[in-house]
Amino acid sequence: HAYLLFVGALHKRKNLQRLVEAYHELIKEKRIQQHLLIVGETMWKSQAIKIPKELKDFIHFTGHLDSTNLAKVTAAADLLCFVSYFEGFGIPIIEAMKSGVPVLAGNLTALPEIGGDAAFYCDPYSVDSIKEGILYVLDDPTLRFTMIEKGFSRAQNFNWDKTAQGLWNSFEKMISQKK
Repeated sequence: HAYLLFVGALHKRKNLQRLVEAYHELIKEKRIQQHLLIVGETMWKSQAIKIPKELKDFIHFTGHLDSTNLAKVTAAADLLCFVSYFEGFGIPIIEAMKSGVPVLAGNLTALPEIGGDAAFYCDPYSVDSIKEGILYVLDDPTLRFTMIEKGFSRAQNFNWDKTAQGLWNSFEKMISQKK
């Protein structure tokens, strides 16, 4: 099956409930055929996602995946939907771009900084904006191709050495300010 992908802890700030609502509308309207694959673990029982009965056959939870399986699942997705409304970094965006998968991201906090012009952005507080973003990317082959190309080059700006060096520089700056 073709699928949309969500990766992350199942936590309210990840905005999974609105993604499910947008997905539900798209399925009801028969505008997409992709299933929704959700990779991640629930952080707290109170954060459970409400899944309408008619979506039980379309939404699949994998729980936690090791890095090898996560890479395979990511590479096979039609679209990464990373629509959280608060994010410190957003590693799944970079992993999707490295794998040639287009990204729909929330337009808040660190996500536009990470995705640059290689991702398509939506308002994470709007089910309609998420829904339209999904359709826009899935329905436009030229846009998808451009996003994939831009994503490959964008992902090269991020590697673990650079990330670690940036983190180290931040630590050094904090330490020197405390002296």
